This record gives sequence, structure tokens and C-alpha cells, in this order.
Amino acid sequence: MGTVIEDFPGIVAINFGCQLRKKPSEGAFFSMLLLAVGHERPTSGSVMDRRARLMNKLLDKLSKSGQRRLVVFVDEAQKLEIEEYEWLWEIHDALERRGFRMITFLVGQPKLVNRKTALKLSGESQIVARFMIEESQFHGLRNKQEVERCMRGYDTSCFPHGTDWSYTRFFLPKAWSHGYRLETCSSVLWDTFDSIHRSLELPSGAMEIPMTYFTRAVEYLLTEVAPENDDFNFQFTEEHWQDAVDYVKFATAQEELLTKINVDDY
Repeated sequence: MGTVIEDFPGIVAINFGCQLRKKPSEGAFFSMLLLAVGHERPTSGSVMDRRARLMNKLLDKLSKSGQRRLVVFVDEAQKLEIEEYEWLWEIHDALERRGFRMITFLVGQPKLVNRKTALKLSGESQIVARFMIEESQFHGLRNKQEVERCMRGYDTSCFPHGTDWSYTRFFLPKAWSHGYRLETCSSVLWDTFDSIHRSLELPSGAMEIPMTYFTRAVEYLLTEVAPENDDFNFQFTEEHWQDAVDYVKFATAQEELLTKINVDDY
């Protein structure tokens, strides 16, 4: 459960989320990047001013870090238009000319793979070569073993780092002291999600729990249920997990997916 900064001390990393616009705006794009790097005036000045301030800020961060690499995370990257790729390309090359390497991770929906294919077909190989060399598909939780591994993370990952206070211990200190661990709930949680999936008879067959629904369900019980119920013999019950899965509206999301599949088939 570490971060890039924790795993690679001193590395310069920025992240930003893309917004869908009717027409790409260079000024808005550089303002978004200035905000991501923590500039105090992200929206003032002309496009050239913003571009220059961005480069100065990046170079300052890199110089102070002693690193030669900048890591950029782009969330919802399927929303990027070709003009925005070209603006990123300019930043990439400007840093390279100064001896720095910009490593970009595009994170997005499956449409992002389609965009890569379209860029290749349209001859935009330079964009693909800079930002889309490799692909990695992120799955949800596909079996009880994967759920167990994630639940074990709550039992073993500690915060603040260097302490022995895991997330489970923090929210359930009394139950923890008597040996209770979230890992023991893995089968119950999987079965709760799976029963909803099977009840809807989705044609895709195999079930995946999207991480957002899994983490929100666990967070709900730890933050809303645990504080008022923690005791030396406390354990989350099947009813607790059912309430948590209902709370995150997993069934509603699956019904929407089923509706979309039916519409697409029609």
C-alpha cells in the first residue's frame, strides 16, 4: 500500500485527472498541470506564460531532488485529445533536451486501448512511442484468494509507517487484541458480492469485484460500524457485510451493466 514517493524516495512525481471538453484548451491544459505541480498562480497569464512557469517549476523540482526522472500519472486518460498529447509531447521533449527523462503512466478505461490503435492507424507513431509503449490491464478481484490477499493488507499494512498499528488494529483495537483479523472475512465478503452477481444472471459469467466497491465496503464497516461495536469478542457478521455491499450500491451498478449489455445486444 505504499506510494511512488515512499517506494522511491526523492523521485519527482505529479498526477492529474483529465476532463472531457468540447474543444481542447491550451490555457486550461497548462493551468491543470500548474495546479498539479503546486504552482501558486495556475490560471494567470497567457498560454506562453503558463507554459514557461510550468517548465520552470518542473526544472526547479528536478534540480532540488537530484533526480533525472519525472514520473507523470494521468488519470482518466481516455479523455485526452490529440492536441493534449501534443502538448505533453512538447513538455517531454523540452525536458529531454535538458537531460531529464519524463515517464508517463496513462490510466483509464478500455477506450484508452482503442485510442492507441487509432493513433497508430492515423500515423501518430511519435505519440504512441512516447506515451503508450506498454499496456497493463487492471482487473477487479476475481476469486476468494485475491479478496483474502487484499483483506490481509488491512491486517498487515501499518500507518504511520514504522509503527505496528495496522488499519484493522486501529479501528478494532479490542477485537484485534484477541486475534480478530479481517482476513477471516474473505469468503463471506466474496460470497456476498457473488450472490448479487449470480442473481442478475449476467451473460459475462465470471464475476469481478471492482476495487472501488471492495474498498468502499470495507471502509464503511471500519469507519461506521467498528467504532461503536468494537469489543474483545466482536466480529463482523454476514449481515454486516451484506449491509456494506448494499451501502456501496454494487447491485445497482450490476443492474446498470446488465441494461447496457442488453441495449448493446439489441
